[in-house]
Amino acid sequence: MNLEIGFMLVVRWVHTLAAVLWVGGSLLYLLALRPSLRLEGEGVASVSRRIALEFRGLVDTSIVVLVLTGVVLSFDRLSSPFVEVPYGLALGIKVVLSVSMFLLAYSRRSSSYSFDTSLVSSGAVSYTHLTLPTNREV
Repeated sequence: MNLEIGFMLVVRWVHTLAAVLWVGGSLLYLLALRPSLRLEGEGVASVSRRIALEFRGLVDTSIVVLVLTGVVLSFDRLSSPFVEVPYGLALGIKVVLSVSMFLLAYSRRSSSYSFDTSLVSSGAVSYTHLTLPTNREV
């Protein structure tokens, strides 16, 4: 196996892993964790906020990884002499769906969560959460 094939194999693996983490994590969070935390009452509000902040970091990382690896994979495939129109159509559909999902994730985030400054002072928020741009005032 030459270096280019090994690199593309790693890129495909990382791309797939980021997609699985984002989609699987979203399903777990939305279908299991969030409803169960709502049923527990007021005591879990701070735990729920902390989980949401940590999950936000996973989503942000997954989106960045998906975009970067997706660009590499697209250029690799589009530079192939064997690329055909159906692949271009499938790629276009994937790009439109991906951008739609990114916008949906961003819009849900900016409308449904508020940032709790006590989490920063308690050390519950990691450095990556402090450097990500958001629409919230801290």
